[in-house]
Amino acid sequence: YGQEILDDGMSLEQRIPIEVRNAERDSESAGEPLLIGDKQKIIAQVVERYRSLAKARMIGDKEGVPVDVGMPDIRLEFEDLASAIKKKQLDVGKYKY
Repeated sequence: YGQEILDDGMSLEQRIPIEVRNAERDSESAGEPLLIGDKQKIIAQVVERYRSLAKARMIGDKEGVPVDVGMPDIRLEFEDLASAIKKKQLDVGKYKY
């Protein structure tokens, strides 16, 4: 789903260079170089955001509710899995002190 998901109207492939350029500009204006490790961290954060959105597309949010991830329809890809996860969470919650 990573190729199809849009966050603020942008795909993962569009978002990464924009975020890196923004960080480069910020770093340049502060008079400090943007190190390779910093760029890698930015990319990892962007990828994690899109992974979270892909997970939301597959099984919904924490409550199993469909989330708008910029695709034409808002639905769960795996409703049965989302229901099983929700049931497991409720079962575990019964045994908390």
